[in-house]
Amino acid sequence: IAIDSIRLPDALVVPDSGEGHSIDCGLMNSDQDFLSTVVHDLEWLRVGLKLLGCLVADKRAAVLQIDINEGVCTWQMFKEGCNDISSRMKDEMSMSSLFLIDAKYSNWFDSDYQPFGVVVAEKFKSIAFEADEAAKCLAFGRPTACVFHTMRTMEVAVKALCKCLRIEDPLKSGDRNWGVMLRKINAGIESRWPESKQRLSGDGALLESLYASLDAVKNPWRNATMHVENKYTDDEAEHIFVAVKGFLQKLASRLDEDGLPLA
Repeated sequence: IAIDSIRLPDALVVPDSGEGHSIDCGLMNSDQDFLSTVVHDLEWLRVGLKLLGCLVADKRAAVLQIDINEGVCTWQMFKEGCNDISSRMKDEMSMSSLFLIDAKYSNWFDSDYQPFGVVVAEKFKSIAFEADEAAKCLAFGRPTACVFHTMRTMEVAVKALCKCLRIEDPLKSGDRNWGVMLRKINAGIESRWPESKQRLSGDGALLESLYASLDAVKNPWRNATMHVENKYTDDEAEHIFVAVKGFLQKLASRLDEDGLPLA
């Protein structure tokens, strides 16, 4: 119901008879078509009020609904009820804040949405929470928080890659230095495929491309370590989020979070 536009049908608004009575005193069931529409719309209005948390307005709507269903509601009661609902709803909504997100992020809040894709979700189950939080932070314009949660997913990814290459986890050290990490991973790849021609196809080529993707993730991070030490803009956070998504998808095409199958 568009509460602010509720009024009596023009045909039912008549001048006062001069004896203190008007059509407003009549029962609503004198117009069955209008009554049917009101009953239907009032049901949907109550659904909306509950979703918005307007419980006081919903309680008033429930009283009006009972009066209508019991056939005791007059046009005057109906108008007063609608005005009451409108007033209560405005008061309740004035105590709440509504946040709008860009339409491109709308499906990110669906229960079955996977921020990094279905394959990543299946093979890297432990990052589900961090991936979901990273996506929501990006959608709500909290870029630094987005980078923080995205970084947490990268920790799992790097550990998985190291397990696959059978090398020591470079994140065990306190500084989590990107340079040290990349050198260890590159050394692990070269030890498995020492000749460059061995890295032109098969596992060697794929893992070398993963190394290149990891290097691409490092560039927009803006610091030497995997700690979130800076503030990030929306564009920077989205750049990092997209880069990590691409890396994880490529990684998941080859291995799971346990590094299996091993290289």
